[in-house]
Amino acid sequence: MADPVRNEKPKPDFRLMDLNFWCRLQMISHWDIKKQIAFSHCSKESFKLVKSLNQKPRISIRLENWNWITVDVGNLTCLIKLVDEDIAYPGYATPINFGLNARDAFVHLCEMYHHKELTVRLNRYSITPFDAFRNFEYETLVSKYPKQIDLLDLKSINIEINLKSPPFQRRRRLTTQQFQGFVEKWIKSEANPKFKTIVIHADSREVEEYYQEKKIDGLLYQQLPNDWTCESFPRGPFSREYMTDNGIYEVQREADGQKAVVCFQSFAKVDLKSIYTEISIDTSPLEGRTAVTTQHFQGFIRKWIKSEANPKFKTILIHSGARGIEENYQKKILDGLLFKRLPNDWKYKNVPKFTLWCMPAHVNGIFEVQQEADGQKSVYSMAEPARDENAPKPDFRLMDLDYWCRRRMISHWDFKKQIAFSHCSKESFKLVKSLNQIPRISIQLDNLNWITVNIGDEIVGRESARYIIKLVDNDIDPQRSGYATPINFGLSAREAFVHLCEIYHNKELTIRLNPESKTPLDAIRSVFDGFPIHTVTYCDGSNREEENSYIRNMLDFLLPSKTLLMSRNPYDSYQEFRDNVLQSEYETLILQRLSQIDLLDLKAINTEISLTIRPTRRNLPLNTQQFRGFIEKWIKSEANPKFKTIVIHAGSRDVEENFQERILDGLLYQQLPNGWTCENVPHGTFWGKIFQVSGNFEVQREADGQKAVISFASFGKAVLWKFFVV
Repeated sequence: MADPVRNEKPKPDFRLMDLNFWCRLQMISHWDIKKQIAFSHCSKESFKLVKSLNQKPRISIRLENWNWITVDVGNLTCLIKLVDEDIAYPGYATPINFGLNARDAFVHLCEMYHHKELTVRLNRYSITPFDAFRNFEYETLVSKYPKQIDLLDLKSINIEINLKSPPFQRRRRLTTQQFQGFVEKWIKSEANPKFKTIVIHADSREVEEYYQEKKIDGLLYQQLPNDWTCESFPRGPFSREYMTDNGIYEVQREADGQKAVVCFQSFAKVDLKSIYTEISIDTSPLEGRTAVTTQHFQGFIRKWIKSEANPKFKTILIHSGARGIEENYQKKILDGLLFKRLPNDWKYKNVPKFTLWCMPAHVNGIFEVQQEADGQKSVYSMAEPARDENAPKPDFRLMDLDYWCRRRMISHWDFKKQIAFSHCSKESFKLVKSLNQIPRISIQLDNLNWITVNIGDEIVGRESARYIIKLVDNDIDPQRSGYATPINFGLSAREAFVHLCEIYHNKELTIRLNPESKTPLDAIRSVFDGFPIHTVTYCDGSNREEENSYIRNMLDFLLPSKTLLMSRNPYDSYQEFRDNVLQSEYETLILQRLSQIDLLDLKAINTEISLTIRPTRRNLPLNTQQFRGFIEKWIKSEANPKFKTIVIHAGSRDVEENFQERILDGLLYQQLPNGWTCENVPHGTFWGKIFQVSGNFEVQREADGQKAVISFASFGKAVLWKFFVV
């Protein structure tokens, strides 16, 4: 045994360190964050060099795994390992431990980038107790839509709460009595002594009637003028600057005389002070009502007639969709008003033009009213979009170009523009189709009202383009759909999907199932019936019966496909799993997290199996004896005749010792060199070519002399068993 002679070994020729300090600094400043972090771990001098750049990228933490912490540094996603074992990293992240433990690696990162405070992101995949944040002292705590809250539990200095109750919940989450109780506790010095401000925002429907009188009832206060202000007056993101003060009351703490202010504000919908006003109304599906109703608008007109409105007022324009206003709105607005009807083509120099709404309009009615005090006249008009079929067509210069110029221009557009353009006419459809683009298209069934379509390949740092095909005619809230673009363009779901597949030459479906899948089977059948299924994936399942039942019904409809990837068995018994899944002839079958498997039940041509021991089991669902039994059946021509490859992946601690000798025991084989290779050698979808071969052994089928190879490979603490026909 010998060690390398370190004293006589020449140092590497690192030209960067031969430069002067400022040249090195300038070179390193042009590196990306990934290179800078790796370089900072080379030596103390390199660490100081990166630190001297005084960069302060945004650093945030995500707690999404047991074995590592995800750290977002600027645009780079990194991993800090929590365990010393080799783990399978996700392909989008870079480990940055470099031999250090998690604490040292994180301190190294924070010191290098002068980061002194943490930003931690929690989501549904994070395992953190709900009560963990309650008793911490935050400088600012912003809480949106809390299910339940007690103001006395909060230890923060500045607090802002947005209250919103769902339609099915009648109980208010914060009452006037609770708010008044908090003020009384503060007066008696029984609340958080560091408290400074609290802002509570709610809809008028969410609070009790006469809430202002109820909250100050029983308090010793002094009323201040509504225009009173001070430096510490809070202006949070929910409390808008255009709120009007309805009452300001000063209270005093009994112990030290410290003063505080209770302020009530509201947003007045008709209290407009502008000379020219233009309002565009968009009704949210969650609100169910518009900001300005016919009653509000009629009330404003009545106020103007009685000279109670803004005396400088000249024009007001309100634009809304037809669904956003009440039926018979014209009659409701005119009801009770003394007016004179004018012809629809009446013109006047003061007629206002829309700024937000440039669409040509068709006038439905013009009505004149008169002010009681001085006889000043005003005109009320209503209009809808003009639908003149003889209107001139827009001047679309693109279509004036020759064919090849148009194709070249459209080829540089993204998918969103190409899809929208393809719906303009038959010529535009043929033009997009002639590009002969074949992007990857996959389907997600994660909503009752639409189907999510992913177009394009997912690469590191950028997701594929997401679109939705609506199953219903209702408008969809952009936030609920993840701001994905609907691509129906007036077509039914089936027609829109066929249109998409034709322009992008997509002839086979890729469908992804997950715990969020809930699109009705009838809708899926009506949209996808007749399309050949290429790939079906079912990942990250749970044990919920309703989910398993839905997945079983979907698999009955979708299978068999060319490729199937399953990471959990949704069936109640292995016999059901075998009859409904394993007995189908797949081109590729990928199985993960299995509790039971018999290789002789497989009818797939190519199979990949990932074996893991569950906490409730001590043994793997597949052992060396079963693997050897499958090889013996193949040699005797008793296995699937179409079989080509099988790859089995497992942890080295999970399989039996001396597994290689046990699998080969009793077989007639010929050993091949470890460097032997051929075109048919499988590498696995998730493990690539990083495994090192530890043995290749050739066997032969007795009936026809067909040869196959048993191969063993390892990487770290993971092993691969391969058996494939050559």
